[in-house]
Amino acid sequence: MQRVLRQFPDIHSYLRGFPNILDSCSRQCDHCGAEDALVGHGTYRRSFVTFGFKRTIRIQRLRCTKCPTTISLVPLFLRCRSPYAAEVVRQVRTARARGAPLYTIPASLAAMGVAVKYATIRSWAARAA
Repeated sequence: MQRVLRQFPDIHSYLRGFPNILDSCSRQCDHCGAEDALVGHGTYRRSFVTFGFKRTIRIQRLRCTKCPTTISLVPLFLRCRSPYAAEVVRQVRTARARGAPLYTIPASLAAMGVAVKYATIRSWAARAA
């Protein structure tokens, strides 16, 4: 299970807030609803691609003491199960909204330091439509 942390809209705020991340989230289990049942359960590394660089950050995990659920605390700037930051997808959807042809978008992203396959861009554009 993943919980999106809206209080961290960008990587800088996430890195500043990570040491105190457990203090900034609810301890109620998303699965069973038990109050004050979530405890720290380690971290894992997550890599993502954004404009000009690839970065790896730590993602905090929580475990419920009342049921077998684990929850990952994912910052807002990441997309669930995607190696691309949300701002890359936003750039593609903005370009499409402004009328840019799909075949021109991979080259414009490459000029900004992000390599994305045409098929991936096409799927992002289709979901936005």
